[in-house]
Amino acid sequence: MENIDNDIINLYKKLNAYILHHYDYSVEPHRDEPAPQRQGFWREEKATTEKKAVEDTVADEEISVVEDSECYSIAPRKSRERRSERFRCREIDGRRRSAEREPRSDSFVPGLPSNFNHSVLDRLEDSFGTLLVKTINKKGLVNADVYKDANIDRRLFSKIISNEGYTPTKGTVLALAIALKLNLDETSSLLKSAGYALSHSSKSDLVVEFFISQTDGHYNIDVVNDALEHFGQPQLGSRL
Repeated sequence: MENIDNDIINLYKKLNAYILHHYDYSVEPHRDEPAPQRQGFWREEKATTEKKAVEDTVADEEISVVEDSECYSIAPRKSRERRSERFRCREIDGRRRSAEREPRSDSFVPGLPSNFNHSVLDRLEDSFGTLLVKTINKKGLVNADVYKDANIDRRLFSKIISNEGYTPTKGTVLALAIALKLNLDETSSLLKSAGYALSHSSKSDLVVEFFISQTDGHYNIDVVNDALEHFGQPQLGSRL
């Protein structure tokens, strides 16, 4: 028991030294920066106030807005009936033409190269779910073992691999990388497919990076979560 405690102490000493050596303090947020939530609230409140002022003006002046696909006008309510029929016909005709217009396969946005769509599709990489399934099959693992070792709920795992447009949290991606025992390059590729990356400004990322790159695979999700808790970081997995 004493040997195990000494091993953990030595491990955390190495981990602490790794974090101190690699942690990037230059990107920490400044305390005097205004809170983005407050700015967003002010803009939303201002927009709501302006919208209310317009509605009050419309009600007081007894005017109405008549809009269609080709014109936009403000007219007295009394003259609305004489003009609305003409506007309505224009709008219906415009909608009919839009519905009948078939999309052209060679359509392009002015200013962009004609082969822009093909160029984008050629560079399109696998989604996170697709890459995850390929990695599991490549390593000869079973789905049930992977989501259990990642401490992830079965329903969440099923959603990840069945819904191509679903993007899990960064913590979930790291938990799966740990369960799959990926190396650092493979972990970076898996994170990239979900739109994430390991950052040296995150102590949580440095803890995971340490176990992946410095322990020769002698770790699992529980060992990593214990280390994260020791350093005051959120744990990985959804079944905590």
